[in-house]
Amino acid sequence: MHAKSGLFMPCALACSAAVLLWLGQATDIDLDIATLSYDAASGRFPLRDAWFTSQFFHGYMKLFVVTIGVAFLTCALVDYWRPGKYWTRQTGWRIRTVALCAILVPTTISMLKQMSRTHCPWDIALFGGVEPYVRLLDRIPAGASPGQCFPAGHASGGLWLASIMLFWLPGKPHIAWGVGGSLLCVGIAMGIVQQVRGAHFMTHTLWSAWIAISLMYAAYGTLRLVENRHLLNTGQI
Repeated sequence: MHAKSGLFMPCALACSAAVLLWLGQATDIDLDIATLSYDAASGRFPLRDAWFTSQFFHGYMKLFVVTIGVAFLTCALVDYWRPGKYWTRQTGWRIRTVALCAILVPTTISMLKQMSRTHCPWDIALFGGVEPYVRLLDRIPAGASPGQCFPAGHASGGLWLASIMLFWLPGKPHIAWGVGGSLLCVGIAMGIVQQVRGAHFMTHTLWSAWIAISLMYAAYGTLRLVENRHLLNTGQI
């Protein structure tokens, strides 16, 4: 039973990665969805500079999420210097893990963006720009520059929030999945707003979510190893 449970997430991640590759390479869903937000008459994305999308979601929302991340990082440092003083050891480990995810998820996605060949919708010729449309596995046409627009960076700032679900694992999985799913939607919403602005394609956001979930899953696995080692060393198992 435990072996089957342990295989669920790796299998789900592998299958979802295959689906995302198929969507990006074999369909035009990215272009079709981007077209819904593009005004061909004016040659631009009307919501690109709207206050709600550019100021609130891209500015204030990002600041809010960063503030939460700084709070977790501060608590993690406190726990490092004073372990067990303000909360239990198990809670401290979870605080550190969430703080790690707050750094690891955006940093990893940012590094991947720097190596990306894909351009943002507002940069390609189909949507008023000058660059060619390049899919994830396509070669860059001669003379074209790398777009560095994949995966979705802004969404990554909110996707790590889903790691807060670790506070309810493994004891209360139903609450944990509810919290994780709800907070994952925050990051996805941040990505969708960037899509309507013309800053990203849909699969950019979905790949960011996939990367974030993979990293958080690995972080949770490491957390469980640390906890089990502690229980073993203290003779509790």
